[in-house]
Amino acid sequence: IRDSADRAADVVRRLGQAGRGGPTPGLKPVEVAGVIAEAIEAARPRWQDESRAAGRMIVLTSHTDRPLPQVGADRSELLDVLLNLILNAVDAMPDGGDLAIEAIEQDQGVGLQVCDTGVGMTDEVRQRIFEPFFTTKADVGTGLGLSTAYNSIQGWGGTIEVESQPEGGARFRLWLPPWI
Repeated sequence: IRDSADRAADVVRRLGQAGRGGPTPGLKPVEVAGVIAEAIEAARPRWQDESRAAGRMIVLTSHTDRPLPQVGADRSELLDVLLNLILNAVDAMPDGGDLAIEAIEQDQGVGLQVCDTGVGMTDEVRQRIFEPFFTTKADVGTGLGLSTAYNSIQGWGGTIEVESQPEGGARFRLWLPPWI
C-alpha cells in the first residue's frame, strides 16, 4: 500500500511538471531487469488473478538478455511505463492470450518489447495513442498513461514505437539510453 501511494504521489508530481513544462528530473542508473520483474509482480492481480476469475487465461512470459547495461532513467517512471503497457495489454485481451516482455542489450542501451495477442488497433487509434487524454477506454481510462510514458521516455533520450493492426495484437518497442 505504501509503495502504491508513493507511486501515485510521484505520478501527480510528474503530471504537474509536464503541465508546467518543467525540467526532467535528474536521471539515475536503473537496472531494467529488476524493474521488469517488479512491474510483472505488481500487475499480477490483473493479468493472472482477475483474468482467471473471469474465465480467461493470460500467459505472461519475460525474457531478458543478461547482463543488461544500466540505463539512464527514473526508476519510478520506468516502473509506471511498464505497468501501463502490461495493464493496457491485459485490457486488450478480453478472451485471454499471450503477453511477452523482452529486454536485450541494444546500441549500448536496452531494447525492450512488450507484445500482446490482443484485439489490436486501427491505424487511426495507433496514430493517436500518445496524445494526452486520448483513450479508447471510456469507462476506466484517463488517456494519460501512454502520453506520460511517451514523455518520460523522450525525456530520458529514448524512443517508443508501436506496431499494431486490428485483431493482430500490439508490439511496443522501447529503446532506453545507457547510463553514462
